[in-house]
Amino acid sequence: MLISDAAVDFEDRRKLDGLKTRFEPLNLELHDLATRSENNGDFVLDAVTGLDAALKLRAKVNLADPSAAGEFSLTGLNIAKLEPLLKPLLPTAPPAGTADLALNFDVNLKDASDTTPPKILVNNINAEVRDFNIQAKPKGASASAQFQKLNINNGHFDLQANKAELAGIALAGLQLNHGNKAKAIALNAIEVGPIAVDLGKQHAEIQAATLKGGQVNVKRNVTGELDLMAAINDWIPPG
Repeated sequence: MLISDAAVDFEDRRKLDGLKTRFEPLNLELHDLATRSENNGDFVLDAVTGLDAALKLRAKVNLADPSAAGEFSLTGLNIAKLEPLLKPLLPTAPPAGTADLALNFDVNLKDASDTTPPKILVNNINAEVRDFNIQAKPKGASASAQFQKLNINNGHFDLQANKAELAGIALAGLQLNHGNKAKAIALNAIEVGPIAVDLGKQHAEIQAATLKGGQVNVKRNVTGELDLMAAINDWIPPG
């Protein structure tokens, strides 16, 4: 089966300003897929979303097991266009930036039961967020935060083992600003990892953490208050 240059509209109608997006062009290919076949069928999906992201999915699907294994990627996601979805969830102003995500997956539901979780392996998880910025308050002047780039490198998740691993997390160009846009805190780079997480035991291990280049600007006003504390307090939601 082949579908070319199609379009799909998505609209959250639970509220008047709900998320609206469009997948266009949408291209879908299915090869050798059968409900009773022991052979794998090919599933190919390409789409450009209304969030400016290019979506690609490549999978081998077996409906007899059922199981699926393949690759997924999302490139160029415009975070600002998620505002209708994020606005009711965040006490801050909606964030902005661009994001990419790529991963491999292997899912098998054949032996899953109430006591045995399905086999779900997610490997080679790599994500990047660029030119991110966010204001502490939805309206008016307030503190803000920004960074140039965030990379999550070579992640792995195993549902049956209930464990996750990351080769590392790297954050570049982190900056916290006052409400008047003056710089309060700046860090050139933060690198963390490798990281191992045992979700069942609620335990995490981080082998190393490195900070490179930093700057803190603090001023005391006539009443003795530190302006840095005002910038930090902006991020605390009202009680």
